[in-house]
Parts: sequence; structure tokens; C-alpha cells
Amino acid sequence: TVLDNDTMVGGVEYRFAFQIVNPNRAQDPPPIFVAGYGVNQSSYLPRILMVQPNQRLFGITNGTNVLKLIIEPLFDRFQMYQQTPVAKCQNTMTVIFRITFDMQGSDSSIITLMGMTPSSIMSNPVNLSYPVDVGYSPVTSIFSYRGQLGFAEWNNQSLLLHVDSSARVRANVDYAFQFQVTNPAYNQDPPSISVEASGTADFYRRPVNVNSTTILGVVGAATPLHI
Repeated sequence: TVLDNDTMVGGVEYRFAFQIVNPNRAQDPPPIFVAGYGVNQSSYLPRILMVQPNQRLFGITNGTNVLKLIIEPLFDRFQMYQQTPVAKCQNTMTVIFRITFDMQGSDSSIITLMGMTPSSIMSNPVNLSYPVDVGYSPVTSIFSYRGQLGFAEWNNQSLLLHVDSSARVRANVDYAFQFQVTNPAYNQDPPSISVEASGTADFYRRPVNVNSTTILGVVGAATPLHI
């Protein structure tokens, strides 16, 4: 409603913002219309369909369109495998992942890989390297720890991947990285490793897909921390 003694001038662009709570289900944007009336309904602006901006937002096609929703951000790919199952050895872990929603470092976004017990690392922070001949996007300029690009934090058998404040993890892109741990000193079945994320959006915890390839004649030895 236009305030008393105020006037909306024809040909002038006006902008305003307001907040709503999104529905709890996925949906395409609904048709939204606008119309108007003059003082005492002396004039009438006929109803017209609002034009949607049709721009990408957080990696979602047409994500700027009003009330276009996806049900939840998620990891639609997260794979992990190890180089060796030998006890007490230095072991290289390879991770390949893809998300459905951009994660921005400006939102203090973190991906947490947890459950790698019992294992240890040589140093903290953890160096993230790029796998040779994999063909995926590197993360060395995306994740950082205390300002050091290409590093992650190790905390209680979990790897914390902090998205650098100037970077983002983009939706629908396959990323890959490697890091090293020291295997436990005794045989064990592989632990249950899972991944979750927070920041720009919450990615609920899900189990990591493992590679059960045979290594050194041991069936399933590529499964992380199968010793």
C-alpha cells in the first residue's frame, strides 16, 4: 500500500525485499502475478505474469527463480579407496566426490570425512595432493587450513576440508584429491566411513562409497583401512 501523501511515479523502477520460509518439498517455480489499483480504485493496473530472471544460483539452473526449490543439497557421488592394506605402512587415500549445490568459503563451509579409525597422520595440517591420471578437478586451490591452500585439518580420526574464503566447491563437478595416513599396527575390518558438510547449506551425513578392488592378492583390499 502506498503511504498517504506519497506517489509512485510512472516509469521509475522500484525495488524491495522481504523474507519467507520455503516449503519443505522440491518444486518448480509457481506462476506469480502482479496487479494494482489507484486511489479509491479510480485506476487499475491489469494483472500480468511476473518475469523470472532464469539465472543460476549455487550451481542450480534457474535457481534465482522465485520459489524454485530442490529438496536438499547432497553428495551425489563420494568414493574413496586406499593404496595398500599392509599394517603400519604409510597409506595413500584417494577421494572422488561431486555435490548438487555450490558450497562457498565465505559461508565458512566445511566438508567432514569421519570414521577413519584407528589411523594416524604424519603431520597436521594434512597435505592434499592431486591424483595422477585421474582426470577430475583438483581441490588444491579450494580447500585451505589457516590460510594454507591445499591443506586440510585432521581432528580425532576425521578430515576437515575447509573451503577457502575466496573459493567455492561447484555443483555437478567431479573433484579428486589424495592424502596420506599411517595404517594401524594390526589386522582389522574396514571401519564405517561417512561424510557430511555444513556452511552454505547442510549436507546430511551419508556413508562413503568404497572401492573393493583386489590389491596384492587380497580381495577387497582397496576398501579404506581394510588392514
